[in-house]
Amino acid sequence: MEALAGDSLRRIGSLRLAADAEEREDIRLEYEAMREDGIAAEWVDDLPAHLSAFHGAIEHPGDGSLQPARFVRRLAALAAAAGAEIREHDRVDDVASLDAQHVVVATDGYGHGLVPEARGRDLADARTG
Repeated sequence: MEALAGDSLRRIGSLRLAADAEEREDIRLEYEAMREDGIAAEWVDDLPAHLSAFHGAIEHPGDGSLQPARFVRRLAALAAAAGAEIREHDRVDDVASLDAQHVVVATDGYGHGLVPEARGRDLADARTG
């Protein structure tokens, strides 16, 4: 993902704080799972004074922040360079009528009902039947 993200990803690290004792136990388990998976993370009990209301934290120095719009533009550029045709605002009444091996329907969130043929199955299955 990092290679695909390019300059839309910034490795700034993260600090996941436990708001109470119950959350502390939850994120402590998360921390242990991260370590078992080889993810660089540290458990922090002694937080700075301005964070003293919290009950511990996971410090993840390799964590990053992804700028979604920049990432989507980058993915679109890479797809176009690989031969994909990107169409915007084109109404499609029948997915089977498209002359395409693969179709990706991308929305800005709620896409329920946009491709009724695909409900409960892969779009590729919807095209064939």
